Amino acid sequence: QLPCFEKTEGECGTLLEQWIYNIKNMGSMQRVAFASDNEIFRYLDSVSNVAALSPSERDVYEASLKRARDYYAVLRTAEENAMEKGLAKGLEKGLAQGRAEKMEMIKRLFEQGVSFEIIACAANLPIEQVKAMLHLS
Repeated sequence: QLPCFEKTEGECGTLLEQWIYNIKNMGSMQRVAFASDNEIFRYLDSVSNVAALSPSERDVYEASLKRARDYYAVLRTAEENAMEKGLAKGLEKGLAQGRAEKMEMIKRLFEQGVSFEIIACAANLPIEQVKAMLHLS
């Protein structure tokens, strides 16, 4: 019943009326109506623009679209790799700092005359490793 639909663009209040208006007038419009109001109409507008291209223009458009998608895929991969490397480097630095702090604690306790058993317990290490760290083995 499209011929019976007589509303103007400004009179279309519901999504159904907007669809009917677009379908009825698609052949005479340069752009899809209501594209600024609704995501689905923006998509319809982009599809209709591509469909109107000549075969050579469509080839150029699709090649350009492929380059853009490839570029964004490369950026996304680079970002993921950078995040992984940064995380690994941060963990490594944190572990090294933790080892250095533990060594300082062991040295301070040893200098204060604390027994190896207590130092090993505080450092959560075997006594032999504490002695090795203090070069006393």
